[in-house]
Amino acid sequence: MFDELSKMISPEPNSGCWIWLGATKGRRYGKGPSRDYAHRDAYRSGKGPIPVGLSVLHRCDTPLCVNHKHLFLGTQSVNMADMKAKGRHPGNTRTRPQDRPRAKLSPEIAEYIRQSKEGPVALAKQLGVHRQTILRVRKRVSYLDR
Repeated sequence: MFDELSKMISPEPNSGCWIWLGATKGRRYGKGPSRDYAHRDAYRSGKGPIPVGLSVLHRCDTPLCVNHKHLFLGTQSVNMADMKAKGRHPGNTRTRPQDRPRAKLSPEIAEYIRQSKEGPVALAKQLGVHRQTILRVRKRVSYLDR
């Protein structure tokens, strides 16, 4: 199975990740040759079977990574604790919005949105965000001044 996997990856030299180039399952994870997630196939190829009840987790936090050296086994509670410890939990209140990993806006851009006379659709296209994001910033529901 490793031969099949190796045709579908692109090594990333800086991180050591092997990025899955094939089809995806859902939005974030690769779909492997066995129709399971690609990272699970990679784990089996590189390290062996996955015991029932355990998940294959990423040390590198790159969902498309299939480098078996970046993968480890854990329960779902270990996965959730890992996510929270790394500040990736959606309800994370320890960090400011602009410091979160997926943040697209800075406080300066939020202020620009509030002062702009452009409509939300035009601003959303200009900034590469959803129209609802513009409305939330203007209502101060998102990117509150802290």
